[in-house]
Amino acid sequence: MRGDFYLNDWLVQPQLNLVGRSGSSVRIEPKAMQVLGYLAGRPDEVTSKQVLKKQVWTDAYVTDDVLVRCISELRKALEDDARHPQIIQTIPRGGYRLIAKVVSAPPPAPEAVEADPPPAISVAADPVLPPWPVRPAPRRFPLRTGLMVVLAAALLAIAAGIWLGSPFARSDASETRIRSLAVLPFKNFSNRAEQDYFADAMTEALINDLARIRTLQVASRTSVMGYKDTTQPISSIAKALKVDAFVEGSVMLEGRRVRITAQLIDGRTDRHLWSDTYEREYKDILFLQKDVARAVADEIQITLTPEEEQKLARAQPVNPEAFEAYVKGRYFWNQRSRDSLLKAAEFFEESVKVAPDFGLAYSGLADTYNLLAHYGFRPADDSFGKSRAAAAKALQLDPTAAEPHASLALISMSYDRDWKAAEEGFRKAIQLNPGYPTSHHWLALCLAGQGRTEEAIQEAERARELDPVSIAPNTFLAQVFLLARQYSRAEQKCLETLEVHPDSDALRLILAESYWRQGKVKQAVGEIDKVAKDGRQDQAQLAITRALIAGDRAEARRLFSKYLSGPEAPANPMFCAQTHALLGENDQAFRCLEKARDQRDSGLLIIKVDPTFDGLKQDPRFARLETQLGLG
Repeated sequence: MRGDFYLNDWLVQPQLNLVGRSGSSVRIEPKAMQVLGYLAGRPDEVTSKQVLKKQVWTDAYVTDDVLVRCISELRKALEDDARHPQIIQTIPRGGYRLIAKVVSAPPPAPEAVEADPPPAISVAADPVLPPWPVRPAPRRFPLRTGLMVVLAAALLAIAAGIWLGSPFARSDASETRIRSLAVLPFKNFSNRAEQDYFADAMTEALINDLARIRTLQVASRTSVMGYKDTTQPISSIAKALKVDAFVEGSVMLEGRRVRITAQLIDGRTDRHLWSDTYEREYKDILFLQKDVARAVADEIQITLTPEEEQKLARAQPVNPEAFEAYVKGRYFWNQRSRDSLLKAAEFFEESVKVAPDFGLAYSGLADTYNLLAHYGFRPADDSFGKSRAAAAKALQLDPTAAEPHASLALISMSYDRDWKAAEEGFRKAIQLNPGYPTSHHWLALCLAGQGRTEEAIQEAERARELDPVSIAPNTFLAQVFLLARQYSRAEQKCLETLEVHPDSDALRLILAESYWRQGKVKQAVGEIDKVAKDGRQDQAQLAITRALIAGDRAEARRLFSKYLSGPEAPANPMFCAQTHALLGENDQAFRCLEKARDQRDSGLLIIKVDPTFDGLKQDPRFARLETQLGLG
């Protein structure tokens, strides 16, 4: 029996790493497919765990946990219940047995495979084990023996109107060339569940390396992490992320060796294009990441600039202990809460203590202290100072790193109030890594703060294009529409995003103001009530805001007076300034704004365009404040 086969009513396609039925399919990890293929070659026979591990992991030692993960993935994909199995049966202290009916699938019609590349003499990087051989993957011939063959193939391809070199050749090359891709979250095939953070870190590293290629659009980490452990069809994910192709795979960390198995899938046709396995010592993990990124770039035939070539080649050995602390830091940094950011700072500090020349850890420190200050979790003077020192050290170690440039630019804007230096820094970061959405996001904030709202919309749109699914760029785009006084567009963006993120209080608050500015008071009040009902936001502030929107100024003053006598008011000068301004209490509003200025409150970054303060802009004190903020 060769090629594809059926297990009961499931069609198994080993070469594509797919199982499917009823018109839908699920992709599984190559090693799991090898396990399935080996069991399918011996139906009704008990195969021990030792034999399976020896046959599938021929060149590496793995524990039983790794095999158990493969079996679990197969059962999930095949909808097989371990307690009442229909496909794979666990034999206590014995191993596993395939109990499904195995039938060879009929070969495809000639028309269906005519456009496929012919078999080559090389062996696929990650083949399914006998007795289920697969068609070998195409590979370039060695130059010294294959020039005539390549020339002949080129002539034939030109005559046939085929784009030579495309792994998925069609009559119109412009429609099939890959210009955008997403790296789906890598699966953890180590023998410890706590290594999930390591797999996430490898995913993020590959995204960052590929995003440095200017001609390639790469979906951001925050967008793809929403598809971790998803069972959605590839075509649906491709449509949501607006990408042509996917990279997916697995990571296995055993001892001091790391193995990455990666594969490339065309998101438009669900066709497997390429796969390979890479393995190095832990200390060479940065080289391993570059190996995979370069291989993907080669496969999709992206033309790299000399600078991009250099970036994908640049790496150095790293202390394993420092790298492990670094990936833990990134894991907590991505959660963005106060406690997780403080935890991230601890891990990054530990990393640079172990390896004082590890640039990535300094970049992580700069990012962490920046957010602690920007979100108001830590005093601005201390946190921005630590961020500046860490970013400067990161750039000293690697001047081509985009993230430290963005971190320093945020400090220039939020702390130094040097808007020109901030804009230059954000644009430098974008030049170094055009696929880093945070740089576009912060540049949009910088432009909006200066009153350049149309330019801000363009950058916010670009950040959303790079990170289309995540809530942050979509929410920020709605906010920029609001600041640009394009209230109907802000309303529309909020409604679109709430369909995907219905629990977002930030979106509902922006939507409420968008309604209010358009005179839709009833709808605005309704959104405030929805936010108040979930209980996550300050109820006193929401009550005051509701009264202001409803036009009940007397009730708003009563509630605000009560609020000012409580413990929260001193910690939130921007809310107090906004409320005083809307009540026409200008003197009190300016006192609160001056307090926010002294605290480096990030809310002041948009004061020039915030419609809340329109009633203060004719007062000379407002012009003085703008000058103090670098906006005069």
